Amino acid sequence: AAKTLTSHVKSSDKNEPYGVVTELQSKDGDRIVDVVMNAENVSICLLSKGKKVRTLKAKGVSVVKCSDNQKDVLLVVPKEYDIYLRFGNKSAAEVFLSRMKNFALDADIVIPTQSLPTKRILSIAKTEAHRQHLINKFLASAFSEMMKQESGFEDDEGSNGTIEQAQDRQTAEILECELTRCEFAAALGLNPSSQFVAKVFPLVDRDDSGSVSFKEFLSFMIVYSSRDSEDKLKLIF
Repeated sequence: AAKTLTSHVKSSDKNEPYGVVTELQSKDGDRIVDVVMNAENVSICLLSKGKKVRTLKAKGVSVVKCSDNQKDVLLVVPKEYDIYLRFGNKSAAEVFLSRMKNFALDADIVIPTQSLPTKRILSIAKTEAHRQHLINKFLASAFSEMMKQESGFEDDEGSNGTIEQAQDRQTAEILECELTRCEFAAALGLNPSSQFVAKVFPLVDRDDSGSVSFKEFLSFMIVYSSRDSEDKLKLIF
């Protein structure tokens, strides 16, 4: 049976079926999905085979529609990986974009939209694989910096060797990266719903942004690694 894309927003009482909608470039390969927009909590939920696979805050999301095949839509998600959707035809994509516009009005947010050719969209889309690669670099850099600071290492020019002094593109990308709650838990080998994550994540997220920056994660690792077992138990409980 054909999948339908449903939008739970007040302006969209007539849920016209979109037909099959495919998410491209997911880690499990292309998959058929449902997208649910909820104006009450300003969120967008992605489901696959009836199971929730991803929920994201809609505020800050932007839309890029394909100007040549006119059936591809990229949801650009700040601080996470993007969602690349392919609809069965131009009409289905237009219905989705119209519903997204109504959703933004009901949720009282702005969702910028632009058109780009497929080649350009593919070049800017941040896939799940790209995101995981960035997180791996983020963690490697954080642990490396922690070891330098703990050992008092200084480079040949007498600097403190901090990663902030590097100006290359890769370093800038790492410094701009922020971990979501789930990514933070995964970095520690924990379940996102664990008691430790529930208690510690808000403490690490000092600016209450809902994500953890490089500096916040590094500070946490330095403090946590310096505590003895009893202090760590007190932190958890």
